[in-house]
Amino acid sequence: NIGNVTFEPQAILTLTDGNGANYLNVSPHTFGANITIPSGKEKIGLICFYTFCDDEGGAVVVSGGAVPAPVSVDYSGYLPRLKGEVGGLTAWVDYNHTDDNTAGFFGEYDNFFVWAQYKFNIYESAAGTFSLTPTVRYRASSSENTWNGYNTDVDQLRTELYATVTF
Repeated sequence: NIGNVTFEPQAILTLTDGNGANYLNVSPHTFGANITIPSGKEKIGLICFYTFCDDEGGAVVVSGGAVPAPVSVDYSGYLPRLKGEVGGLTAWVDYNHTDDNTAGFFGEYDNFFVWAQYKFNIYESAAGTFSLTPTVRYRASSSENTWNGYNTDVDQLRTELYATVTF
């Protein structure tokens, strides 16, 4: 902590090769930090993460069970987030950009995400609590892939209602 400001550095380092949805035998790394700034009853969070992978011995996942040929897997991306909390209201905005420069699979990916929710405390007693939290989520995504010419622009608006009971 620096005064009332909380600074939390974070790192995820992959020590051995892993397999994911798109690539095999890769070791990605992620670095970032959370900064939380209180202001009375309000709280502001600034979050930023950077991830990268540069592995010569990686492979691309292929369908049909075929054994993939080794390829140089090379991608990087970042995610900044702004988050605010005031009373029962919590909201945040994310933006993500990733460049995939893997040999033969070049692509750019962008995601914009907004989340807002408000917690209504319906009942509180020594026996427990009951609350309702309506939530709104919006996502806009786009991708440009030079390897297959497949470009997408997708957006989605979603509403949810969470009920929480504690004893």
